[in-house]
Amino acid sequence: MRAQSQGGAFPDKSVKEAFDLLYLALRLGVEYINVELSLPEKDIRDLISRKGNSKIIASWDDWSGNMKWDSSSVGATLEVTKAYGDIAKIIGKANTAMLRFSGS
Repeated sequence: MRAQSQGGAFPDKSVKEAFDLLYLALRLGVEYINVELSLPEKDIRDLISRKGNSKIIASWDDWSGNMKWDSSSVGATLEVTKAYGDIAKIIGKANTAMLRFSGS
């Protein structure tokens, strides 16, 4: 489940419904749960406290195309993802393709 602001189809304002799905995943004992860091911090902390054996993928997706990988904001986002998740995932929208070929 990814919110529209994070490049998905789930409505941004449907926070209760998002957590209903995340808690269902916990009850079903899924191995990995992707949690968008755009969700309310208090609710994320509560979810994490009940995760059991499930692993949390703390996820941030930047679809603006403005994110710079060497910026301090990406470093700060990485620290937040590491604090919340067992796995940190940061995605940035590519504005150009850079292809490199080697060989003959």
